[in-house]
Amino acid sequence: MKKIWVDMPREMNREYAFYTKLQCIERGTQLHISCSNLFQVYLNGKLFYAGTMRSAHGYSFLVKLDLPETPDELHILVLVNEYAVNSYDVVDESAFFACDIRRDDVLLADTNNFSAYAFLEREQKVERMCLQRNFVESYFFSSDTNNLFFGKSVRPTLAVREAKGNKLLPLELTLPKFRLLFPVSVMEEGEIFQKETYYTYVAPPSGTIGVNCKGYTYEELTSRISLEASKIGYRPVPVGDMLSNNYRLYDMGVNKSGFIRCRISVEEKTTLFYVFDEILYPEAAENVELCDCYPETNPVVFHRLYTVNVVKYVLEKGEYELNTLEPYTFRYIKAIVSGRAKIHSLGLILYENPDGYNCKLSCENEKLQRVFDAAQNTFVQNAIDMLTDCPSRERAGWLCDSFFTARAEKLLTGDNKVERNFLSSYARMKPLPELPEAMLPMCYPADHLNGNYIPNWAMWFVVELADYYMRTGDRGLVDELREKVENLIEFFLSRYRNEDGLLEKLDKWVFVEWSKANEFVQDVNYPTNMLFTGCLDAAFRLYGTERYKRLADEMKETIIRQSFNGEFFEDNRIRRAGKLERTRRISETCQYYAFFFDIASKELFPRLYNTLFECFGAHRDCALVYPQVYKSNAFIGNFLRLELIRRDGRLKDLLDESIEYFEYMAKRTGTLWEHDAPTASCNHGFASYVACMIAEGLTGYVGTDGNREPVFRDEFLGENCEMILPVYDARYKITVKDGVRTIEKTAQK
Repeated sequence: MKKIWVDMPREMNREYAFYTKLQCIERGTQLHISCSNLFQVYLNGKLFYAGTMRSAHGYSFLVKLDLPETPDELHILVLVNEYAVNSYDVVDESAFFACDIRRDDVLLADTNNFSAYAFLEREQKVERMCLQRNFVESYFFSSDTNNLFFGKSVRPTLAVREAKGNKLLPLELTLPKFRLLFPVSVMEEGEIFQKETYYTYVAPPSGTIGVNCKGYTYEELTSRISLEASKIGYRPVPVGDMLSNNYRLYDMGVNKSGFIRCRISVEEKTTLFYVFDEILYPEAAENVELCDCYPETNPVVFHRLYTVNVVKYVLEKGEYELNTLEPYTFRYIKAIVSGRAKIHSLGLILYENPDGYNCKLSCENEKLQRVFDAAQNTFVQNAIDMLTDCPSRERAGWLCDSFFTARAEKLLTGDNKVERNFLSSYARMKPLPELPEAMLPMCYPADHLNGNYIPNWAMWFVVELADYYMRTGDRGLVDELREKVENLIEFFLSRYRNEDGLLEKLDKWVFVEWSKANEFVQDVNYPTNMLFTGCLDAAFRLYGTERYKRLADEMKETIIRQSFNGEFFEDNRIRRAGKLERTRRISETCQYYAFFFDIASKELFPRLYNTLFECFGAHRDCALVYPQVYKSNAFIGNFLRLELIRRDGRLKDLLDESIEYFEYMAKRTGTLWEHDAPTASCNHGFASYVACMIAEGLTGYVGTDGNREPVFRDEFLGENCEMILPVYDARYKITVKDGVRTIEKTAQK
């Protein structure tokens, strides 16, 4: 398939349109397309598909789309944006456009049949949305914009050249359905005005525009959109159908991700802003920096996530159907009109993994149902092509997060297609020049120009790979990754192993979890060493290398000898004057690492085990109960705790604590969060793993065996419920009624 690109100098944040027209589309006609970077396909002016599905640097997927039958003309327009900046979302690589249109084996049109145009409607020199993602969307639309979608634009065509482009791969993922979701209500409406007191937010929040963070400097910007949005004040009053310097605050009902779509009639030149977030943020009233800047009853703080959750359109008089190029995440969105216009509808074209709805649970326990639904809603937004941490701030495939999300994928979809693509991207990845040669990036596909990495996350990669093999039996991918796994382990052993056989003074971002525990990561951090024993054990199970098993066992003995103080495992030791000295710092999370990675066991440490599960948990009063032990957070201590409860078969405790930890999140956003407070992402992929906890507690389902058959434990809670369980291509119906469980194979997919 021929790849082309416009014959123009490469610049940051440039968008181009590729147009062709066909007559009389018959059944069986397919559009085969691949692009880099983001792209959208429009048919007769309506959004039909949006991409891209990601892989490693140098690779792109070929997407095959069935075109609708039509006896008339079909106008096909493809918008492609070349960001040309580093990010954790879309990698920085040269753009290309490639397309064939076929019916059976007959080629109806190809790349040569498309005309190229500059999509100058997109404002180029704007802020980055955040450090992890790309540029804020800002547009200038006129009647010629609508003409472009039908081949009637007066703008000149551009010369194109053949582009080398990426290697094209067949796509084995399920495409999103692009279902349109409308708000459940208009919460508030009123007048807008210019604030005298406002919060000045400058993005990106960390790092500066330069070598390690490409973008436009503040002085280069043609619009300072975050500042424009910060200055808008809101005064609730009744508003009619026509908005004239007014706003509306919409509630989607739950937190969702997708492309914002708006049908709008503009009577005079108008500026339209979207300002959105996952939550209303009354907590702003308690923040000394924000309290005077957000006096609203229902504050939508667009920079709460250290992002610019704002989209801007400048619209000439006319009728428009607006679709954002990027997917966004929110429950609440304000549409702000400066000018005069009528919004006919505003909604979200959902960008989700439709396979995530294959599993269906109906439970009489409303609290468990609410948490399960929130876990499923969280998963489908974080597992489209990669297992991402969050669909909002980053859209990045992060290790460690992926270990938990992948288990949810197996339950909710019946397979691990997305995890396979995620791990395969590491297999395809060439060494990144900014990182040590053996080091795996903490998230991928992504750019890491600053050379930062999380050594712990590379260890989690090996732990996940062993878990993946146990779930899927995919020996081919395991063998393909062997060299990278072995090189990684030797990297740690050769650089950081001290005289006691433990890892010491690891470089870069040593990360245990989002809690006080992460202040104790040097010099010898015991949770990190516990994780490394898990990494060695996993590599032994994958490849049978006896040395890894021996090293892991030796490290476990040393960790117990140095870290356990007779009551708890201490988090770290510091080297002073050549000797390792105890710090006596203790975190709740360190204890969970010890049991999770088999340093400790219920049999060997019964008193600690009982203390943890009788005195700790969601309702511990940290000021009164073991105040010297620092509390865990959602990521990942609370989940390690739940996993240990699950392993012990204490199913009632498992479900009770799942409710305690997560129901308040489910009530507020319909999704599950990164932290145990709304200080960051309120839609974090790893948290979908709680669906597995609930499914096991209610039905006893624990996974599949080597024959791809479902496996159930004898014990289950006995609450009345019904679950449709996907297992690869099969479907099972599990019913629990009055304490009796029945299992019925219902159908093939």
